[in-house]
Amino acid sequence: AVHAAAGLTATRFPADPFGQPGSRMYRTGDRVKWRADGTLEYLGRADAQVKIRGYRIEPGEIEAALHTHPGVAEAAVGVFEDTSGTRRLVAHVVGSGGEIPAAAELRAHLERLLPAHMVPAAYVPMDALPLTVNGKLDRRALPAPGPDGYAAGTDRTPPRTPAERLVAAAWADVLGVGEVHAGDDFFALGGDSILAVRITARLRAAFGPGVSPRLLFTRPTVAALAAELGEPAAELGEPADDASAPRADAIPATAPHTPAPLSYAQQRLWFLDRFEPGSTEYTTLSVLRLRGPLDEGALRTALDGLVARHEALRTTFTEQDGQARQVVHPPHRVDLPVDDLTTAPDARAALDALLERGAATPFDLAAGPLLRARLARLADGEHVLVLAVHHIVTDGWSLGVLGRDLGELYAAAHEGRRPELPELPVRYADHAAWQRARTDRVEPQLAHWRQVLNGVPPLELPTDRPRPAVRTRDGALVTFTLPAELTDRLRERGREADATLYMTLLTACTALLSRWADQDDFAVGTVTAGRERPELHDVVGMFVNTLVLRNRVRPGTSFRALLEQVRSTVLEAFAHQDVPFERLVDALQPERDTSRTPLFQVMVALHNLGAEAPALPDLDVEPVLPPVRHATFDLAFDFVEGDGGVTGHLEYDTGLFDEDTVRRLAARLRLLLQAAAQDPDRDVRALELMTADERRRVLHDWQGPRLEVPRTTFPALFEAQAARTPHATALVARDATLDFAALNERANRLAHHLLAQGVAPERVVAVRLPRTSDLLVAVLAVAKAGGTLLCLDPDLPAERVAHLLADAAPHTVLTADALREVEWDRLPAHDPTDRDRRAPLHPDHAAYIVYTSGSTGRPKGVVVEHRHLVNLCHDHREGLVAPHTADGSRLRAALSASFSFDTSWEGPLLLALGQEVHLVDEDVRLDPDAFCAQIAERRLDLVNVTPSFLRELTAAGLLAPGRHHPRVLLVGGEATGPDTWRELCAATGLGVTAYNMYGPTECTVDATYGRCADHPDRPVIGRPGRNLRAYVLDGALRPVPPGVPGELYLAGAQVARGYLGRPGLTASRFLADPFGAPGERMYRTGDRTRWDEQGMLEFLGRADEQIKIRGFRIEPGEVEAALLAHPDVSEAVVTAREHAGRLMLVAHLVPAGDTVPTADALRRALRRTLPDHMVPAAFVPLARIPRTSSGKT
Repeated sequence: AVHAAAGLTATRFPADPFGQPGSRMYRTGDRVKWRADGTLEYLGRADAQVKIRGYRIEPGEIEAALHTHPGVAEAAVGVFEDTSGTRRLVAHVVGSGGEIPAAAELRAHLERLLPAHMVPAAYVPMDALPLTVNGKLDRRALPAPGPDGYAAGTDRTPPRTPAERLVAAAWADVLGVGEVHAGDDFFALGGDSILAVRITARLRAAFGPGVSPRLLFTRPTVAALAAELGEPAAELGEPADDASAPRADAIPATAPHTPAPLSYAQQRLWFLDRFEPGSTEYTTLSVLRLRGPLDEGALRTALDGLVARHEALRTTFTEQDGQARQVVHPPHRVDLPVDDLTTAPDARAALDALLERGAATPFDLAAGPLLRARLARLADGEHVLVLAVHHIVTDGWSLGVLGRDLGELYAAAHEGRRPELPELPVRYADHAAWQRARTDRVEPQLAHWRQVLNGVPPLELPTDRPRPAVRTRDGALVTFTLPAELTDRLRERGREADATLYMTLLTACTALLSRWADQDDFAVGTVTAGRERPELHDVVGMFVNTLVLRNRVRPGTSFRALLEQVRSTVLEAFAHQDVPFERLVDALQPERDTSRTPLFQVMVALHNLGAEAPALPDLDVEPVLPPVRHATFDLAFDFVEGDGGVTGHLEYDTGLFDEDTVRRLAARLRLLLQAAAQDPDRDVRALELMTADERRRVLHDWQGPRLEVPRTTFPALFEAQAARTPHATALVARDATLDFAALNERANRLAHHLLAQGVAPERVVAVRLPRTSDLLVAVLAVAKAGGTLLCLDPDLPAERVAHLLADAAPHTVLTADALREVEWDRLPAHDPTDRDRRAPLHPDHAAYIVYTSGSTGRPKGVVVEHRHLVNLCHDHREGLVAPHTADGSRLRAALSASFSFDTSWEGPLLLALGQEVHLVDEDVRLDPDAFCAQIAERRLDLVNVTPSFLRELTAAGLLAPGRHHPRVLLVGGEATGPDTWRELCAATGLGVTAYNMYGPTECTVDATYGRCADHPDRPVIGRPGRNLRAYVLDGALRPVPPGVPGELYLAGAQVARGYLGRPGLTASRFLADPFGAPGERMYRTGDRTRWDEQGMLEFLGRADEQIKIRGFRIEPGEVEAALLAHPDVSEAVVTAREHAGRLMLVAHLVPAGDTVPTADALRRALRRTLPDHMVPAAFVPLARIPRTSSGKT
């Protein structure tokens, strides 16, 4: 194994699915194939594959093609990255004698043999390839290509025209090559589609906006591209046109005094205001603290000047002939009430209350005004100015414009001069009318968005509370910082990939959200100023547009590769930003969901939330962050650049998330950014999200306590207890009440009978008996004889019984008839020992087999050993029995579980712990009224049921006041809902201690549990039991931080042996434990969980399609397979549906012919092959099974 690298060992030495249980195989990383003669052909390293421009390339294939050239003796092909982060294929070539062929000749040779994406961009002549001391190729010693290495054209003509010179200069700069000639080919010089975007941006400044990256693909030489572009309008770096000259696509002026249409963004906000009148979600507050001598008169004049200058601030909205219109009113005086807070007992609290009122006061869009101003006087020389504006007439950019204009207007009034402000060439109403008139112009861009966003799934974030049916829009804000040193390193990482800081931050957010939600395909939103045209720069109004950025985080993607993808996504989005978001939603018509925002649920933006503080003469002006009480999205990351790094504002929906959760999310983002800045080539799913302290907690502190457990067998524990308390009542059944001595003696006699029949360790004994005392006697007897128990319910269908018997191949079958033939009085009564057994009984011998549902339609038998039961017994003594028997009393426990379900082993365990077990009759255990009556009549102390049956028991009065209640209530077998959890927590007041139990059959009954009342907020499944470990891991078996969902893996002293006779399946579910001792295994539960901050596990649901009904784990595939065996059924899909608070199975089926089989006929047929809990409660005939676009059901 690899020393000190447990995780690496687990991934390189996986379980061998074709060998013996516990054996492993080594993953070499070499690609091979079998030849027809049975020998292996070596194809190269799997990790030698490279990706260029999205193509997966085998360098060996290119090297082989190079070897076919007569002038090449040796060749090595790899990827080299230049200073700008551009990756290109480079060939290093050793000649076969004489002069090494020229780069152009080698390129031409390869173009005849290989597709274009496999042809290297550069060729480096070598005298010999560098080798390591072991004689292998030393790729790190290969030199980077020089300017002459690129396979440029043979035409060495220098650029001749101004256009050619501009194109050549742009290519030389962007591609990082030396001299560029008229005949050179863009792709021969190492260009690609991403570099084409950069070239296009450079050339647009000189040739106008019509330059498209597509031109570089159709006119790839300098001369051809220059000829297509024509004469430049300006030299690079100069304006492409005279700003004063009229443009062909200029925004036309509209009549100044007529109502104008609303822009698309305004239309959405107007509709939302009509839909929810009085909402303050879109109230924008700008708060400025003013220190110094304030000229109040100048401030009033400046505010009046703002309204006079910017029409948006004196606009209202009305409806005419069914259409919304905006009406611009004449300039008016701005009301500026002044609140004197100088005498307030707590000026800060008074100011907070004033800001709260400002944010909570709605606007009337029809009456106006949509700008409110208020001044608070805190002390002599200290004021706070509060400006409230409705978002329908402003945006983030506008706040900066307003701040700049307010500063100049105040200074002019204060100094008694005319303000000096630039002219406004267009009005906002002109822009709105122009945008509406361009509907047809954006249709081609709309086609792009339809393609990009087709089938985009919602981002399913792990919320702290269930998502309400309708979004609450209540929100709050968490602020965090990214230090300057980290920000500088992030900028550097961005520059390496020719990406902006925003793209780098977006990449990190995408990686974080992907890991938090465990989702690899989703979209986030961002905002664009919507002011690409310079004439809009000084206009106040709602110009901002929303863009949707869809990215896929594929397994194995490095941060650098994801950054390249995100960069491409952002560039594509900005190239198609003319489509208003509102039009996009109308065109795509995503499925209506009132619980979510359409198309995306998380916003990521880099901008200045409050803009820079205005400069006011003689005043120190400081922006104040206003209170945030609304959330437009589930989450919104707003990054603001400053001298000291980046400030992050994380707005969140308080209906979904707790503040602690969001603070932890911000901390994880900072950790991820630090890891990415340090190692950008690492898989984004491996970038650290945890501190060392958190890692210690999830791997060590929150694991099950260590407990010394004797190396013994289960019957030895029971026999020791029987010897201690022989005359205490052990078992109460409908047919008998037995003390420990009588129960032990009867089990001993039956054990000797089984021994006489040849039962021995690892030999299966099937027990098929009714629920009488003999059933418990048989369970104990099989254990004493050393056999492996398989319980079969008497009412199981004959066909299923036949299948289980064929699979388990029992040595003996115990039925009621077989027991009647036992000569009890002639059998020995002493405890069997190894002298009586055919072979010694050891702790690692099998104790029982329990069959669980299988995904292929074939149930699988889980083999549990004695040592696993012994650990469970000692754990329950410490964790469940001792706390409730400290006074010397014993627990009277109800045993109600089916014996084909592993929870039934709680009965024998409690007997071994000296408690009194009451076997609940078959006709009582599923009858809520009868069960409750028996609990009260026998004054039972311990009850263990599923949450769904508990609801029926509580309805029947289990927890009603004024009656006997069980002291201990164990709930498990399926997820516990919030309502049931609240009821369990409240039961503490009745003297009831409730525990939530969790444990798959593969981890011996109970693996984790917790006392419900200790965690009243939400359901948890607690912590691992003694000597057990629980890991919440991602898809690469890496621990995830607290609060992040992952798949639950269980390890330690109760992990079962595996599945009977199915080594391949065992190897796939019982993996090497990368955190345990060598040779230890962990079980992959298939359940999604997360750690909370207290170290408790929360159950989030199944990772696969399994369903739990009444505590039984069901694979729909098994039920579907049974349905498809019916001649009248051609297709079937089985799902779970909730009805009246209970989960039920529903079968959707397509009939094979014209006749639709009745539900009764189907039930009768299924009951012949399936247990009752697997027979659907409802059958829905369909003409066809609905499928998604990818062909899934």
